[in-house]
Amino acid sequence: MNFDFIVNENFANHLDESTFVERTLAALTPHGFTADNAIACVSVCRDELCTPLQLEVRDTWGEAFNMSSLAGVPMCGTTAFGAAHAHSPTDRDKERYVYFSMAHIGIGPGGEPGECVRTGRVGTSQACGALAALLSEMQSGQVMLDLDLDDIEQSQLRHRVLRRVGWGATPDLIQLTEVVRLEALETLERMVALTVDPGKCDHAVFNGVQIHGPGNRTLVWPAVSYVVVDGARSKLELS
Repeated sequence: MNFDFIVNENFANHLDESTFVERTLAALTPHGFTADNAIACVSVCRDELCTPLQLEVRDTWGEAFNMSSLAGVPMCGTTAFGAAHAHSPTDRDKERYVYFSMAHIGIGPGGEPGECVRTGRVGTSQACGALAALLSEMQSGQVMLDLDLDDIEQSQLRHRVLRRVGWGATPDLIQLTEVVRLEALETLERMVALTVDPGKCDHAVFNGVQIHGPGNRTLVWPAVSYVVVDGARSKLELS
């Protein structure tokens, strides 16, 4: 097995990162979205490996509101969502929001899930590091459930993941990445339901997984893509 085999097996219909972002604009243009009349809101992991996607979004959509947290789950809450919406351009009394919500994983040259190479660091390291740490705790059966105010995002991540998989479960890293992707999507949609007036605002959601490969290769698997215009939801095709 190698990188391409593992990616094709688990993340079919993936796209190069730049192609993915370009296609989000192309897919939304017929629905009235432009870089001038919409604000992008990005929730990726805090990992520096995720920065290129943020830069691609900025170059395509303009300056974006940062909703990122460990593992990519948007844990910033309703205040941050309200602030992002208040920064949106207004076009004929309508606002438009474009949400990017991504989990992420490294895949090594031999297909090793979680493995990645960082510039200037000897050997390999892990991505997502927060998920790898949580997986190690789950495998040992020693998961700290108390809310740690000095490590609040990882504490929240533990609770969110365990709520989904159940105590005693030991998924592999690819399976755990999918759990987090779903958690990120569910959290985003809950925040949208709490903060967006569909009668006055249109929005789009792009949810998936960033994949970091050998030679700084970066891919995106777009799992869920849709737009809501005047309250009506339509699926978006990116591939």
